[in-house]
Amino acid sequence: MIGTIGIIGAGNMGTAIAKGLVAAAVVAPDNATAFDVDETKLKALGADPGVKLAPDLATLAGGSDTIIIAVKPQSMAELLRDLAPHVRESNLVISIAAGISTAFLEEKLPPGTRVVRVMPNTPAMVRTGATALCSGSQTTGEDMELATRLFSALGTVVTVDERMMDAVTALSGSGPAYFFYLAEKLRNAAVDQGLPEKEADELVRQTLFGAGRLLRETDASPEELRARVTSKGGTTAAACAVFDETDLSGIVSRAIAAAVSRSKELGL
Repeated sequence: MIGTIGIIGAGNMGTAIAKGLVAAAVVAPDNATAFDVDETKLKALGADPGVKLAPDLATLAGGSDTIIIAVKPQSMAELLRDLAPHVRESNLVISIAAGISTAFLEEKLPPGTRVVRVMPNTPAMVRTGATALCSGSQTTGEDMELATRLFSALGTVVTVDERMMDAVTALSGSGPAYFFYLAEKLRNAAVDQGLPEKEADELVRQTLFGAGRLLRETDASPEELRARVTSKGGTTAAACAVFDETDLSGIVSRAIAAAVSRSKELGL
């Protein structure tokens, strides 16, 4: 078990983190506390057993060993201003806000505050997330180990240098949206070819689920797995030829570059 956890923000990611940590028994029941200025979201999270609700930031910080900040980047400066007076020397502060640097967090929080920057993604909601961590200037090895244990309860965790976090944001942070976008377009294309929408939807869901699991659970590379279902002159080859003709590789590269650029623009 890990000590007491305070989660600021009861949106999708804050809720996923709270529920995941309790469900995985990483945090003891009632050792997770949440706060959000949106009372509707907070009450919805509080309906789950094992998560307590705090009436304000002071209460949350005062009862938490580790504070996880799960608010939007645009709200971070104001949140840190309100939180800073309540942060103790013993607290570890973890931020999941895209683009918010550890230097910015350290500047706004009391001197010496230990911070960890985290980029999770929405599959954490079903404990299959991909999370990257990086440390601040005051962070200890024990702090990073604790953060790794916390987010390992929600999926896979890697540690990267902070200068790589914009690329992580563009890849795994935004990546689920690219996947869902592909699912949407595959379903619609199948419907255009006459397949009923219900059946098209079910086939797309299972196909992408199965392909993802195959990629995750074998040692074969994406290139190898693709080759195994691409017979020369076959249907898959015909489809892949269209992808190549339309420069899908270049499109993906430009899309990732655009997301990296936007992450840097949002950064503080």
